[in-house]
Amino acid sequence: MKGSKLVRLLNTLDKLEKIKFKKWLRSPLATNHTDLRHLMDYLMSRRVFTNRNLHKEKVFIAVYGAQKYEDAKLRHLMSLGVSLLEEFVRNFLINNRPNYTEINQANWYKERQLPKLAQQQLRRTTASLAASSTRDEQYFYESMLLEEAKFSLQGRNERLGGNNLEAIHQYRTLFFVIATLKYACIGASHQNLKQTDYSVPMLNNILAQVEEGQYAEQVGVQLYYNAYKMLKSVEEAELYFLALKQLLFESNQAVSEKDYRVLFLYAINYCIKRLNSGDTAYIRESFEWYKMGLARSILIENGSLSPFTYKNQVALGLRLGEFEWVATFIEDYSHYLIPEYRRVYIPYCRARLLFAKGDYPAAMQLLSTVEFDDVFMNLDARVMLLKIYWEIQELEPLDALLNSFTSYVRRQKLLGYHKQNYEHIIRYAKSMLQLPSYDKAKRKALIQAIEKATPLTEKQWFLDKLL
Repeated sequence: MKGSKLVRLLNTLDKLEKIKFKKWLRSPLATNHTDLRHLMDYLMSRRVFTNRNLHKEKVFIAVYGAQKYEDAKLRHLMSLGVSLLEEFVRNFLINNRPNYTEINQANWYKERQLPKLAQQQLRRTTASLAASSTRDEQYFYESMLLEEAKFSLQGRNERLGGNNLEAIHQYRTLFFVIATLKYACIGASHQNLKQTDYSVPMLNNILAQVEEGQYAEQVGVQLYYNAYKMLKSVEEAELYFLALKQLLFESNQAVSEKDYRVLFLYAINYCIKRLNSGDTAYIRESFEWYKMGLARSILIENGSLSPFTYKNQVALGLRLGEFEWVATFIEDYSHYLIPEYRRVYIPYCRARLLFAKGDYPAAMQLLSTVEFDDVFMNLDARVMLLKIYWEIQELEPLDALLNSFTSYVRRQKLLGYHKQNYEHIIRYAKSMLQLPSYDKAKRKALIQAIEKATPLTEKQWFLDKLL
């Protein structure tokens, strides 16, 4: 039952949504089905869903008491629960946009020949939009709908005397420009990981218009323009990163909280990419971005912290030698991880800390107790084991690890630019393992090759072992 659609849907609700759903459940408009209410009450009363409290027979008893268990009866009730929850989502969550709802209400008044009420409604919406500080695609979309409603409300004679068509075109254009740039960023981000190219109609025209200065005052446009150029450029990427950074710091209310978070993550991912390419200047930059994201709760979504953010922040802190900060972070932020990730990420990060502090046996013991399902976690654990074997001079296990590591990397098809980094790590580890201690010329050649290699995240570690 834990994997059922009903339980998965309930798991997505945040605290406020659960409170609203419980209130709605009490209304006769929601349902008069007593058994269904009992089922939903039982499920909503569980703080965490487990195999034990979701055992079908236990749930059946909570709903029907001492009746004989009937699987079909419970499954039917669960199906009704899904329909009930989906109706709640349609009515209370998906349409939870005041301006959009008010515009629709104004159109309804117009259709019912109540123009004065429609005008009053549109005036309220106009005031609401004017008071908003956001200038993102949703703002311009709602502004376009508002102007269209005003145009529709005007009589034919009024429109002949003067109309708001220019405003409609202006808002429609700005909505289209921001939406195009936004999805171009998504495409560019996917392309960096999956090596897939996306064709975006009208994108080149929009980029040219922005570069000509047509949207210099539109912060939403500038945010996505600089994000896109940062993601797509090679030589000038840092220039666009710095521009995006300034806009994000100065205009944190220009777009929705959700969009701001996405743009923030683009900036962090750029820092990580520079870091993975061997640019050590971005260690501190990345670390501070993550710290700021945590302090502002940008990186905590619906009460949860991404396991990748958790792991990356630990890795950055360790590279900077911030051991005490990292130890505190691992424990203080562990409860933000959803339960299924805690089993892996907490011991993994503790192992990283132990390794950084030189306690190799304890780190290896922790790693041996965890099975890593995530590809990047598996890769990082192998890199850590590689280093441990070298540090304690267990060379035969190291050789075996490098062979299995090679096979594992070859099997992965979606590593993107990360694949070359791990291939470099394996190559130079093998070279270091096979290097005769007396051959100074070969050692020098290997050092020079490592210094030139990119991407190579472990470059400094290799150099420290060879120099």
